[in-house]
Amino acid sequence: DITISLVNDTLWEPTAEQFSVALSNPTGGAEILTPSTQTVTINPSDPIEITISTPAPVTEGNSGDPDVEVDFVVDYTGGTLAAPLTISWLTVNGSATGGADFTAVNSTNINLPVNGNPVTLTVNVLGDDTPESDETFSVQLSESHDLVTLANGGTSVATIQDNDES
Repeated sequence: DITISLVNDTLWEPTAEQFSVALSNPTGGAEILTPSTQTVTINPSDPIEITISTPAPVTEGNSGDPDVEVDFVVDYTGGTLAAPLTISWLTVNGSATGGADFTAVNSTNINLPVNGNPVTLTVNVLGDDTPESDETFSVQLSESHDLVTLANGGTSVATIQDNDES
């Protein structure tokens, strides 16, 4: 029997790792039969969960006012990254409409850094002078990596509070 001890680390590894053990140079009249090499596979481990914050409601401005920023904070827990992890995000209309109530963002990549610092996504809310109900839109994260999950489906909803009198 050959015993090899594996080292448990906290690195997120999206794919299996492999190494081989090969027998050679027999002594004392022994023979090496085939196969003389065996590959060992270490399955991926140390899953990561990605979260996105729910921002506090923001009050829209009036037409001509500077845009109001809404910040969504993306963070992760679990394994340690050996390299930045790329995920995508976009805005999704709710009762608020991209282009009219907020600046729409089409699918855009961000990198979660290896140092564990969160990433802030900013969406601009556009002011208007129209009395209306409070409105909502969302930010949706997406990813396609093994052992990565998105908390709450990777969705966060922002509320735009109306500031116009009816």
